[in-house]
Amino acid sequence: GAKQSDEERYALALESINHGVYDWDIVNHTIYYSPALRAIWGMPADQILTPEESTERVHPDDLPQYRQALIDHLKGSTPRFLCEYRYETSDGSWRWARQSGVVQRAPDGRALRMVGATSDITEAKLREQELDAARIEIETTREIMRTILENMNDGVVMIDKDFHWVFGNEHFNRFLDVPPEVTRPGASCYDVIRYQAERGDFGQTGDVEAAVQSRATMMRTPGGYRYERQTRSGRYIEFTYKPLADG
Repeated sequence: GAKQSDEERYALALESINHGVYDWDIVNHTIYYSPALRAIWGMPADQILTPEESTERVHPDDLPQYRQALIDHLKGSTPRFLCEYRYETSDGSWRWARQSGVVQRAPDGRALRMVGATSDITEAKLREQELDAARIEIETTREIMRTILENMNDGVVMIDKDFHWVFGNEHFNRFLDVPPEVTRPGASCYDVIRYQAERGDFGQTGDVEAAVQSRATMMRTPGGYRYERQTRSGRYIEFTYKPLADG
């Protein structure tokens, strides 16, 4: 009747967005797989799978969480079943699936049936894994670079295109004799220069802002700039600034 017609419409809608539909008859111990889901699993049109055979296709490493998610929903602890897992296709290869489902219950609460959809998320998972690997590689490289920079005898500083402090190693702060909070990441480099100008690092001046702008202009000279001065640490330091291509 109307209920059957509605279910068919929902099934067709899910099929159209490449979600394979399944219908698990818990009482009679059978599972209906839609044509799209059969294609996802690589199942021939006439192949019938029992719930046990279907579960056996789940990767052993993913099986415990799959079973737990299923049990939680069958017991009524979760509003719906949702799980991502690897499954073995009919040709023996492993692919990733995302499965969702909702149990229909008898008046006494017994689970009678579970209907839902399964989609293949292999490509998305591979992209996610590639991004994770790239992120780890970047973090490792960053950590190596930080270790090198902190153990150099040179002071190293990096300033972004908006003239904000990105990074300065311990040697740089020591040469300038500037507190770490002044050169914290994100601080304006104008404020770093101003801190030094106000305490007389660049000589006595009646116009602090003019001194700040003068130093900033030197640092931002296209093609780079190099000069020497004695710092509060008592050392004569050679400062070399070199703009990068992105500013």
